[in-house]
Amino acid sequence: LVDRTAAREALGQAQSMIAVMREQATFLTQYDKLMAMKDDDVEELLDQARRDDQTHVARHGEVSQEIIDTDVQINAMRSQIADRAEKARQARSQSRLAKGQAGMDLLEQALKYEAEIGQLSAKVSIAQDRVRQLVGQRRILGVQINAARRTITAAAAILDHRKIQKGKRSEERQRCMALIAESARSVTTLTAAIVASCEKAKAEEKLAIAAYQAADAQLGESRVSVEMRSAEAMADKADLSMRAASLRSERYSLHGRLTMLKEWIEELWPKVFPDKPIPEEAKKLTEYVPSPETLKTLALQGYTTAISNYDGAAQALGRGEQKYRWFYQGQQAAACLGHWQLQPDPNQLKRAEDILNAALKNKEASPYLRPVVRLRDMLKTGKSPVPEEPATAPADTNS
Repeated sequence: LVDRTAAREALGQAQSMIAVMREQATFLTQYDKLMAMKDDDVEELLDQARRDDQTHVARHGEVSQEIIDTDVQINAMRSQIADRAEKARQARSQSRLAKGQAGMDLLEQALKYEAEIGQLSAKVSIAQDRVRQLVGQRRILGVQINAARRTITAAAAILDHRKIQKGKRSEERQRCMALIAESARSVTTLTAAIVASCEKAKAEEKLAIAAYQAADAQLGESRVSVEMRSAEAMADKADLSMRAASLRSERYSLHGRLTMLKEWIEELWPKVFPDKPIPEEAKKLTEYVPSPETLKTLALQGYTTAISNYDGAAQALGRGEQKYRWFYQGQQAAACLGHWQLQPDPNQLKRAEDILNAALKNKEASPYLRPVVRLRDMLKTGKSPVPEEPATAPADTNS
């Protein structure tokens, strides 16, 4: 959704401006404290600031290197995804021309590559989340480094030229206040843009949910009524529930970030602008989701429905289709993980692991199920690779 993406981008910029305001507010606080301190206290503060600077700089370097290393891993995995996609395409193409067991072997090979693509995509998503976390940590460390160095500069100036530097520090304070005012104007403008984008995104999301519901109703009237509980029909219904649940889950997550931004503004504004009211735009940030708990409930219900229908799809497979049961079990586990991400519940995590163990029963050594083995191992480490949308089911389970 374009407008939700625009809201996220504006939200990131607004958070950066808030960080600038926090940094300047920290300097003002330190400035006022320094002016009232004795020389001995200033020396102690200077020593502590130097130690803090060394610690933050070292950590900043470690985080930056981890970002570089993770980006390298992401690029490598993307290359592997492209390679698997080409191999899967070739195998599927060849399977249509081959006959008998040779065709089945090629189709199984294509499914293996597609399963590996799903696992690699999940790992890329996890790595991208880690990079975003690290970038946030690095931004905070940058603020801490700047604050420590400002303290060092101000404290050293007081010790060396307390009287002479008094006028210069006053000018620095004025520059600091000017930067706060400029950042505040940017925050106000960006907040207004966020609110506008969220209004458009809300309309887009409403249309998307309506489309999913209409498609689900159409399935109920046609395919499901004709095919009864066929695996493919039930998987289609599960996919629709999964997509709607993912959309609602993302919207709920964005609401949490918007609420945090609103709280930051409400906390910071009175400190730097004691005589000015909080911007009206900030008060509208939480209007994007007027009933967050209702939205969360609907998302959880969607994941629950998807879990049930993927289970039904696995149960509805014919005798000759049992070799594909693991695919629907994997999708069911992904739905359990989506539910767990939205509402942490160890039972859901345990359920996902049990489903994956069932998929691997007596087949753990099979090269075709290695992606499922990796997914189970990732669960044991506490990671949760949940794709935004369900993967594509096998095109023809009767080939």
